[in-house]
Order: sequence, then structure tokens, then C-alpha cells
Amino acid sequence: TFIGETLLEINNDEIEKNISFLSLDFNTYSNNEYMDYSLDRLMKKKERINLSPFIKVDDKYLFGQQLLLASFTSWHNTLIDGDIPFSIDEASLIKKELNKIHDKLDKDLEILTCKEAVKSLGEEFVRCNIDTTYTLSKKFPQKPSCGEIDLLVANPNTKIIFVMDAKNVNQKHHMSAIDRELNKFLKGDKSYLVKLNKKFDFIEENKDEILNHFKIEDKSRWKVRKGFVVNTLYVSAFHKE
Repeated sequence: TFIGETLLEINNDEIEKNISFLSLDFNTYSNNEYMDYSLDRLMKKKERINLSPFIKVDDKYLFGQQLLLASFTSWHNTLIDGDIPFSIDEASLIKKELNKIHDKLDKDLEILTCKEAVKSLGEEFVRCNIDTTYTLSKKFPQKPSCGEIDLLVANPNTKIIFVMDAKNVNQKHHMSAIDRELNKFLKGDKSYLVKLNKKFDFIEENKDEILNHFKIEDKSRWKVRKGFVVNTLYVSAFHKE
């Protein structure tokens, strides 16, 4: 065999043991319980899913066919969501392509959010992707410190101004990923919540000017509400301090 000819110093029995240990066959998971298929549990098993080649000889790589088929089945949805199950170089071509996928999904969510708001209240009460508040009022700075506002809505029926951020975050269910999700949304100086609060404060402080922009004359008893528009239900939504 190719391996036997190339690695003459290793006997066949040793080669077979290594390949057997590193390979998956069609019966590897046949006796597993349903919960054993969760990826974080599989990663702790000898039969864990592995997307990496396990033997390299000169410029050639040897993969296990069933291993790759099982890996593809498990990770397919993750990859098409613009994510990857392990760390890779930020400058790699794969990372760049995954970023393109994720950027498109982000933009798709923002467009959908805007369309749904317009469908509910009409274009006259909805503003989307506000990257310069100068478009809302000549009194505002061109680039405020609060950053871009994904959605700003004035509901004349309830007298509520909604300031919203659209967030498309890849959802994972193992404990370390849930902890990262909580940190990303709610904890720390750079969390999504801190950034949303800055936008809320800006709109609250300039509420009358915002109502002028929407051509609303009755400015009494208006309130400002903030929130996230998300692509799925996150654990963070149920978090309490």
C-alpha cells in the first residue's frame, strides 16, 4: 500500500491500529442515544467528529471517507450560516468567504426588519439603517457617538418611538457558546446592550426633534422603547441578573 511503502519503518499491524483508531465506519454511531449526537458531547468522545486530515505524507493527505461524510452532515448548517466549528486564521480564504456569508445574512435580516415595520405602519413612520443622524435633523451631528441605528419607528397609535438593532448571531447550544452569547449581548463595555443603550439615550434626549422629523405635532406623553430584532430565539432573552 501507499502508506506501507512510504513508512517502511512502521509495521502493518501498527498502521492498521492507527487507521482503525482514527477512522469512522458506518456503525460508529449506530448504538448512540439521541442526546449523544449533540456536537459538544461528540467532541469529548474517541469517535468525535473531525474535519481535519489525519495523515500527511509529503504533499499528500489521507482522509477517512465516512469521517468526512459524518462531518459534513453535522457541520453543514453551521457553515452555511457563516460559522465554523473551530478556530482558523482570520486572513485565510475560508474565513473571508464565511464573513461574506455572515455579512449577507446580517443585511438580509436588516432588510426584512425594515419591510415588516413598513408593512405595519407605513413608510412615513419608519426609518432604516440610519448611519448619519443629520438626515433626521439638521441640528444633529453627522456621525453621532451612538453609531448606526438599524430601525427607528414612531407609532402614532401607541405614542411609542422604537429604536431597534437587528442582530444575526450564530446560535450554539453548548455551555461555552451560551456563555459567549450572553457576553456578546448583555455583558461588558462592548456588548450589544451597551451600544443599544447609547442609541436609546440619544433618541430619548432628542425625542421632540425626532417627532418633528416624523411630522408629528402632538408631542405629549410619548415614550421611547428599545430592543433587538433577532433571527432566532436566544438564551440571552431569558437572562436575569
